[in-house]
Amino acid sequence: MMRRTIPDASSLEEANEIVRGNWLNAIEQHHQQYSGNLKIRDILDIGCSVGVSTRFLADKFPSAKLTELSPVLFTLMKSTEPFLDEYYLLDLEKVVKDAGFVNVQIILTDPRHRTLTATVPY
Repeated sequence: MMRRTIPDASSLEEANEIVRGNWLNAIEQHHQQYSGNLKIRDILDIGCSVGVSTRFLADKFPSAKLTELSPVLFTLMKSTEPFLDEYYLLDLEKVVKDAGFVNVQIILTDPRHRTLTATVPY
């Protein structure tokens, strides 16, 4: 997948570094800007596929509690939930703001992925 995402990369390793670097930079920039240098305690990884990104986050932030919601869950839900299509059309940024999160940002981290970051107000 990484080579399709970054076709100009000279190797799979380079493509991986670009994608993971952009993604991690988005997370770290949000954290630095809004956390007051507090330690990251909780991470929610939505749409994490086979968990490569989740494992990467676990290694990068070993003291954080990680929760992953993989697409397999959404496939199962689609078979049991008749309104799942509405979920996919959801304005996630608005929902996150309405839930009380602040500093909500969505950043395009590669041509196929967006990273949403937000902060729990203290």
